[in-house]
Amino acid sequence: MPQNVNSLHSIQENTVLRYLDKMWKILPFVFLACALVEAVLFIFVNGNPLIKSDRNYLIKQWSVIQSFLPTVLSFVFYFPCYWLYKNKKSNFHMKKTYYQAILYLSATAYIFIHVGYPCLLAMYLIPIVTSCAFSKTAVTRSLKYSTFFIILYAVFQTLTEKSSYYIPISVVTEMLVIFATLITLNINDQFHENFEKMLEAMNRSQELTDKLNTDTLTGCFTREKLEKDLESSDEDVKTIAFVDIDNFKSINDKFGHDKGDFVLVKFVQIMMSESVKIYRLGGDEFLITSSLPTEKLYKKLVYKTENFKYETKKTLGHSVTISCGIISVKEFSQTEINRADQMMYKIKRTSKNLVKVLDESEE
Repeated sequence: MPQNVNSLHSIQENTVLRYLDKMWKILPFVFLACALVEAVLFIFVNGNPLIKSDRNYLIKQWSVIQSFLPTVLSFVFYFPCYWLYKNKKSNFHMKKTYYQAILYLSATAYIFIHVGYPCLLAMYLIPIVTSCAFSKTAVTRSLKYSTFFIILYAVFQTLTEKSSYYIPISVVTEMLVIFATLITLNINDQFHENFEKMLEAMNRSQELTDKLNTDTLTGCFTREKLEKDLESSDEDVKTIAFVDIDNFKSINDKFGHDKGDFVLVKFVQIMMSESVKIYRLGGDEFLITSSLPTEKLYKKLVYKTENFKYETKKTLGHSVTISCGIISVKEFSQTEINRADQMMYKIKRTSKNLVKVLDESEE
């Protein structure tokens, strides 16, 4: 899968998960609000003799169990669903499923237990609307589930209440559900459009950052990147090494700039590893930083230098050598880099073709 598609999916998933985390925190308060409404209705219905005596009134004969059982069931469903949602083994798609499951379970509890309240069928709009941040597949799946429960409710109420009153109510509710689905699909398209714009902006920003931080020829880091790393406190640097390619100007003069570029690229390719970072300071000058102790970096660079000589001899007909000075640093700072630079140039005036650990006597 292309990197930009992976990035888009990652942005979408992180956004949706933040949205779901907020919704899970809100749901208990929604259930409590429903419980408060149930309490008011329970007191109102049972305390009004006119309502109790009217056999045709929609909210009649409410018992305590009937009044508060939907909220109790909603909380019973909530906790295992939330535990599954927070489980480390749950992937992104499972988390969406658990969230929609609690919505349908709680909505069904309210609608089927509160007999005589067909208007509560509108609660099946909630899973559809809240799935707008998921995907079109999730929205259409929510439509199917809501339609199934609406039909089931119409059949259940018609048979138990022996009244066809619930059929037109269900038809109207289904029309509302379809209308809400169309709106939700449109919102979903807008979400995707916004994600794509965000990704495009991120890609442009990343391209500019890469151009600034990465040397276009060799692929190693630039001096600008070094300055940023010096300001950062995240760099674990114990050892630094200054490297010059010996007689690099004569290589360009004798073999041409293409071969000179080859030498620079080959040097970075051979020296690069997980334990080091390479910065091109300019021309044929490089700075290598590492978290390795001085002796380990020394052995690594000696081995890689021999490999570099072999590769350049194979291409140019003679070995290209380097001069490298390694020092241990107390802290990764410009002061330490300047100290290593001065020590390195003192050595280069007397000899070349060496990898050496520098000590205080060479300052």
